[in-house]
Amino acid sequence: MADEEKFPQEAPTPIDPENPPEPIEEMQAKTIREIRAETVAPKDLPEGARELREAEEPEAVARRREIEQALDQPINAIEDAVNRLDRDTTPRAPRDVLAHPVPDTTNILGRWTVPLSIYDVVYISLAIFTLIELLIGELFPGGEWLAVIVLLAIAAVKAFHVVWYYMHLAYDSRIFWLTLAIPFLIGGLGLIFLMIVPPFGY
Repeated sequence: MADEEKFPQEAPTPIDPENPPEPIEEMQAKTIREIRAETVAPKDLPEGARELREAEEPEAVARRREIEQALDQPINAIEDAVNRLDRDTTPRAPRDVLAHPVPDTTNILGRWTVPLSIYDVVYISLAIFTLIELLIGELFPGGEWLAVIVLLAIAAVKAFHVVWYYMHLAYDSRIFWLTLAIPFLIGGLGLIFLMIVPPFGY
């Protein structure tokens, strides 16, 4: 509160609707090559530099220019590579920002091509699997072992679709497989242990 009394906040300057501020134009920064190509007029040179330029012989000027051009070649090559990389990696459309291109069509089992992206196809398949699960639950309310096995298989298929496509495991590094395989391995070993050892054996 004391700080607010010492340094009162100024109200923002109102904008005149009849005279709006001019938009700020983004200035393109000069490249290193353009900066090196700029020449300074003799009158703008410091006194000592002006004297050195006037005393330099034409042969020395030509030799210095040759050395400068030879030294500029690797700099120009690096600058061209950086500019090319910036130009190739700059997104040109919203879909270019994605980590991988998403086609507008999807080939299913190598036989059918549908005019939907892979994410739309996976979404529809998950909805269909969910309806099948609900139907099985209604037809077998007692929880028969065959129905349970089918439901577990459908749940595994749905989990695979989510992890493989929506969590991008299909496009990421294979090192991420370990983060998925290790918990499954530990859980599987624990399940085997619980199935083998009697309930009162531990």
